[in-house]
This record gives sequence, structure tokens and C-alpha cells, in this order.
Amino acid sequence: MTERIGSGAAASPAVESERVAKLEAEVRKLHTVLDGVEAYVYMKDREGRYTFANRKVCEFFGRSLDDVVGRTDRDFWAPETAAKIAEADAMVIATGEAAAIEELNCSASDATPRIFLSQKSPLRDAAGQLVGMCGISTDITERKQQLRALESTTALLQTVLNNLDAFVYMKDPELRFLYVNDKTAALFGQPIEAIVGRTNHEVLPREIADHFSATDRKVFAEGQKQVMEEMSVGADGRTHYYWSHKIPLFRGEQAYAYLGFSTDITELHETREELRRLAMTDALTGLYNRRYFMEAAEREFREAQRYREALSLISIDIDHFKWVNDAHGHPVGDEILTRIAHLLAEHARKSDLLARIG
Repeated sequence: MTERIGSGAAASPAVESERVAKLEAEVRKLHTVLDGVEAYVYMKDREGRYTFANRKVCEFFGRSLDDVVGRTDRDFWAPETAAKIAEADAMVIATGEAAAIEELNCSASDATPRIFLSQKSPLRDAAGQLVGMCGISTDITERKQQLRALESTTALLQTVLNNLDAFVYMKDPELRFLYVNDKTAALFGQPIEAIVGRTNHEVLPREIADHFSATDRKVFAEGQKQVMEEMSVGADGRTHYYWSHKIPLFRGEQAYAYLGFSTDITELHETREELRRLAMTDALTGLYNRRYFMEAAEREFREAQRYREALSLISIDIDHFKWVNDAHGHPVGDEILTRIAHLLAEHARKSDLLARIG
């Protein structure tokens, strides 16, 4: 015969004992779970006395659970730290709202400061009455130290990169800029944030973007360092020339980006072009010289033979030029040569080649 227990009736000793056993088993299970958590888990009453602390809290304090329960933070932390913790706990209890707090704490036995990220929440009983607070704290001291070291290293690298006499940049396989240094941003005439995340064609004129994109794709296609001469029009509207190194960066076997270094060689390029021009130009008249004319004529003659095309050649001689030099001096003769050269140049077509061979 089963005994019924009404809502107002007291439970039998056997039933009450079974309930207690189940509750104790549940509490042990919860303790086991919380002791396995790699964080500091604790509960306190409204007066700040500990009512529970998991294994990590007890190990940190160097006390057993029985020795922690009933004590306050003043028993474990330096006075200033204990006051700050009590203030944060009181705020949670007073507002009844959870709070995420970064705490810098020093224990009473060790003056070494530790940084904790704490999530503190109000604790209520079955009737909804606020009876205390519970918290989960994670020691982020090493993470903070690593972050500070990383920030310091990043600032140092940024200083170095921004003071290099080179344009430094990174792009992904879609040719979007991942990074540019200050010098590169100044060249493009845009702030860094307006460049990062955009492609060549979104930042540069089409013709130049096409040229850069071709060399960029070669880096990813071949997966090897590329070295080349490139050109770009700067914010000043002037054409600049660069000697560029583009180095693929790999994750496994796949290049996820490339790092580029470009040095402005505009002055060197212009000097080289000037030397090239001087090497094939007559200094007096500005026309091509005899050497270049002979090379070009031979090339044109071969082309005409190959394609069976007509080729025209006109040789002009100035009559009595020696008499001019003898009668009026070489400066006058030079002036005549220069004027005739300019006259011929004015009437020549772009495809014509004018040279002084005398």
C-alpha cells in the first residue's frame, strides 16, 4: 500500500533521507564539474563571505574549501585589492545586474599583480530574493603581457616600415591591399584606411593598375619571388619608376598574400634614358647620330626585304658648307646645321627617322 503525502503533510524519514542523498549527490557532481573548470568560480553572500569556491580558487588562496567558506576577500587579498573587489561585488548586488570587470589584484602573500577578467552575476534564491553573487574569473595576466609585447613590437615595426626609404605593401590573391606604409599611402594620395581592402583598379588609374595586376598575378601563379621595374603616376601627376621585389607568403603550400618592397628609381631611370638618348643623338642638332642611323637603317632594310615593302632613303648635302665655315667661322656653320635640322624635323612624319651622318 503506497503512502500518499499531502502538501501539508511532513515527509517520512525515509523519503526525506532519500531527498538529502540525491541533493548531496547532485552537489558532489556540481563540485566535480566546477573543480574541472579552468577558471576561478566562486559564490559570496550579501556580506561578501564566500559560500563556495572551486578547486582553482582554493589552490590560488592555498586553503581548503572549508577554510575559504565564511571568509571574505580581506583574508586573502592585500587591503587595497580587497576594497576594490568588495566595491565591484557591492555594485552587482546593489543593481541586481551582471557585470564584466577587468581586475588588477595583489594577494596578501604575493605582491606580484595579477590581472583577472571577471564575470559577476547576482545570485537569487528560489523566491527570487537576491542573496549574494557568483563570479567566474579568468587570469589574463600572461595574455595581457603578450598583448603589450605584441603592441610594442607592432609599434616598432610600424616605425621602421614608415621610415624606410621604400614603398612597402601587402596584397592578397584577389589583389586587395592588406597593408601599405605611410610612404605608399602618400604616393597614392589617399589615407591608409582608404587603400586597405581595395584592389589595384580601385586605387590606381586603369593602365597602371593593369600593369601592376599582371606582375602581381605572376607572384601567385609561380609562387616565387618576382623582381621587376614598374611605373606609376604619383599624386603629383609625375611618372615614377620603381625597382620592386614581390615575395609570396605561404600557409602550407598555398600563398595567402605577398609582401612588396618598391624603391623609387625615377632619377636613375631618367639618367639612364638620358645616357641612352645621348648615345644615339647628335649633340649639336639633336638628330639621331651616325651610329644609331646605321643600326636603324639595317633593321629597316631587313624588315623591308622580309615583307617586300618599299623603303625610301633621302641623303641631303649642304652645298659649299666648307666655304661657310672658312668665311664665317665654325659657330656660324653650327648655327646653319642646327636650323636646317629643326626645319627638317618640323616637316618629318613620326615614322620618319632623321639623322646627321656627316
